[in-house]
Amino acid sequence: MEVRWFRSEWSKMVHRNRQGKDIPESQMEEYAGRTELFKGLFHKGNVSLLLKKVTVKDEGEYTCFVISKAQDAEGTVNLNVANVGLEPVVKISGYQGSRIKLTCESDDWYPKPSIKWLKENREVNTGILEKQTSNSRGLLKVESSLEVTNDLHNRYTCTITNILLNKWLESNLQISGEFFPHVTGWLVAFWILFILLLAGIGGVFYFYWKRRKQRTIVKGLYLRPTIPQYEELAAKLKLNSTVNSGDLTVEIGDLTGNGDLTVEIRDLTGNGDLTVEIGDLTVGSGDSTVGNEDLTVGNGDLTVDIGDLSVDNGDLSVGNGDLTVEIGDLSVGNGDLTVEIGDLSVDNGDLSVDNGDLSVGNGDLTVEIGDLSVDNGDLTVEIGDLTVGNGDSTVGNEDLTVGNGDLTVDIGDLTIVGGVLCEIWYSTGQELNHEKERLLNEIESEKLLHLIEWDKMLRCAVSVSLDPDTANGNLDVSQDQTMVKDGGGWRNVTENPTRFERYPFALATEGFKTGKHYWEVEVGESCNWDLGVAKETVQRKGRITLNEEHGYFVIGRYWEKYEVKNAAKTEILVSEKPRKIGICLNYDEGIVSFHNADTKDQLYVFHTAFTETIFPFFCPWRSQETLKITPVTLEN
Repeated sequence: MEVRWFRSEWSKMVHRNRQGKDIPESQMEEYAGRTELFKGLFHKGNVSLLLKKVTVKDEGEYTCFVISKAQDAEGTVNLNVANVGLEPVVKISGYQGSRIKLTCESDDWYPKPSIKWLKENREVNTGILEKQTSNSRGLLKVESSLEVTNDLHNRYTCTITNILLNKWLESNLQISGEFFPHVTGWLVAFWILFILLLAGIGGVFYFYWKRRKQRTIVKGLYLRPTIPQYEELAAKLKLNSTVNSGDLTVEIGDLTGNGDLTVEIRDLTGNGDLTVEIGDLTVGSGDSTVGNEDLTVGNGDLTVDIGDLSVDNGDLSVGNGDLTVEIGDLSVGNGDLTVEIGDLSVDNGDLSVDNGDLSVGNGDLTVEIGDLSVDNGDLTVEIGDLTVGNGDSTVGNEDLTVGNGDLTVDIGDLTIVGGVLCEIWYSTGQELNHEKERLLNEIESEKLLHLIEWDKMLRCAVSVSLDPDTANGNLDVSQDQTMVKDGGGWRNVTENPTRFERYPFALATEGFKTGKHYWEVEVGESCNWDLGVAKETVQRKGRITLNEEHGYFVIGRYWEKYEVKNAAKTEILVSEKPRKIGICLNYDEGIVSFHNADTKDQLYVFHTAFTETIFPFFCPWRSQETLKITPVTLEN
């Protein structure tokens, strides 16, 4: 029997005993002379470790591993180190205004203790500062500071507690009121005079600001228009205007001010052309409102040329006339925006519709175009950003015909927050048939290429055999070295550096340093197995982790789950359970691929770079099902 106590890694040996004899040469230097086993209790199953002269560095996890003919066993123990330090010292360390700063210090604690301040047996939780430092032995020196003011008692207690051991030490300090600094009368008088001076200066500035504001108001009164000037302006801008057959043009140059600007047009009705042109509309700090109750143009033209057009809750509608809107941003808050165009016909010219940003808050956006016909010209529709908040967006065409020209539809960003995009038609039935035929041809080509690659891989087949000198003592390797399974118990095997000591692993006799090689392993109905390749220098003693970082490129089955042996435990999805696994090693390109040899489906691929000899890897775990290396021929 062999007993091993070690730290986080197999090589960090704390104590080793074999056949009842200690082996000190394999022990770490820092544990020399400090460890001992209870050999007289081995027959009772007691393999405990006695550790003497414990230090902070001894804290952590310890693993016990027992190897015997009956079975292998393993267990872990976590060692916590604790120490109660020296009695705390409480002293006055300085002054902060009218306060005294108290400091509580103590050395040789571990782990970090809890520090509490008490004043007349009541805990003080505010104004406490703590810090800690460690000495050469790893023990902690702790310090806590507290600022206090003068009162009737002035008695303070500092308590330091080791929570792990539930032990504490405390010290008391009684402070006489004479130690607290006192405020002199001249200092109080100075601050009162200083505050009065600041109040006086503030009053002078306030009086100056109020006088200046009054002068500005009086100056503005002289700039207001006289009553005759106001009546003349009102006559030009009538509240109700009617145009029967003529054209109505309202031109306003620049409007600038700091007050409230309101322009209201109630009812405008007629068959003529209505043009509203506004240059620059600027309002400093007031409110600007442009509102329409009903804006209707019969058969005339409506032209609105402004910077921003905003309709909050109303409807914007144009019947049969021509609508020209040249704006930067078009925004509708909660209303509906409807643009209906009957027939647009251009013989030889070009038709262009340009929009900057079109935004509808919670309403519905509907754009309906009947027939668009362009004989020889070009039709261009350019839309910048189209955003709909919570409404529905519908873009539909009945007939879209372009004779010999070009059709260009350029849409920047289409965003629908809570609505539904109903219709987008692009391809014709004939185009879809061509696309379907092209995809079918691509699929047939891919199948043919896959068969060609499979044939190339089979032509790289090699003969591999199991190496008994690497097989773990629990494995049973067949005499012809082509089959391996769990042997049901530990066999009497000779120890050597290449043998796997702890886990049921084995390598092949053949190793590869160049070229492309393929072999197959029959797994049958086995529910637990791992297969792949391993580097020559992989760890073979103690605890082993199967992943790329440790030199193993392996996949396997764990009951009903197939997975890659990596840190993420990547799951492999299979259409049917593979009974024979094909493994292909392309050393020069650093590729290891796994296949279902019966269906020719690829299971997984590793990509890496190899610099040393690579060996086939086998692991049947505790399964009685045999892993069998099968010959590969081109007939397969």
